[in-house]
Amino acid sequence: MSPSDNNPTPADPAPSPGQATGPADPSAQLAHELANLLDGSLRHLGIAINSLRPPNDTDQQDDSNTTAPAEDDELLGRLQTADQSMRQMVSLIHKWMKQPTGPRELYEQPQTLGESLEQVVKVHRPSADRFEIGLGLSIDEDAGALPAGPVFPIIANAVRNSIEAIAAEGPDTTPQDHRIQIRAELRDQQVYLTVTDDGPGLDSSMCDPKGHLILGRSTKPGGHGMGLTLSQQIAQSLGGSLRLASRPQQGAQFTLTYPSAGVRALAELNAESNTDTP
Repeated sequence: MSPSDNNPTPADPAPSPGQATGPADPSAQLAHELANLLDGSLRHLGIAINSLRPPNDTDQQDDSNTTAPAEDDELLGRLQTADQSMRQMVSLIHKWMKQPTGPRELYEQPQTLGESLEQVVKVHRPSADRFEIGLGLSIDEDAGALPAGPVFPIIANAVRNSIEAIAAEGPDTTPQDHRIQIRAELRDQQVYLTVTDDGPGLDSSMCDPKGHLILGRSTKPGGHGMGLTLSQQIAQSLGGSLRLASRPQQGAQFTLTYPSAGVRALAELNAESNTDTP
């Protein structure tokens, strides 16, 4: 046995996102391979999407080819939603590999808040439909026109939690009567995003007596509370706050509040950065 066997070198700690790493670093390798797999998958998705799109006017031979069947329209919509989500994944991976970023910069999106919330609905519609849960979206005009910022994962996580809570009630709860409502409002330069459901309500162990989230806690089997922890980090980076509340006999409400100035400033900063990039 060599001396080095008696005193093994401790394993290097995992690098933080964006940290410069050597070529053999498994974290960087994993990110690189994930990016490659996503890029390849996006090419296949693009081919499938183009094959389902109606032909252009210049290509149309007769009126029978101008409209795709309803089934193709639905499939096209699902493929486009998958395409958009995968592009977000690629963007996250490239940001992670490029430079150290906080949660606000890492999850920031270029679209409007209205477009981002519409994507949340599209992504979660299949799960909601599976359990016959109505999924509604209400956006006031001023809020919808704001930059999306990094709030997509917060609202997506809240909707997913509501769906899972309702689904866990079992088949004897008339799931067709359930509904999840997402609302976005701008009041006094503060953005209010709420996700309200009529499920079983909030587990009291998730919050302290003042309704503040207890980070790192989950009521799901095998859960780690990572979704809420990330949501809290993003909210704090925006100068905002999260609140969970039970509504007696009516379900639960998740509320994210943050100043609109933060996402406007971030959008302007990114626009200037993109302009300066050769």
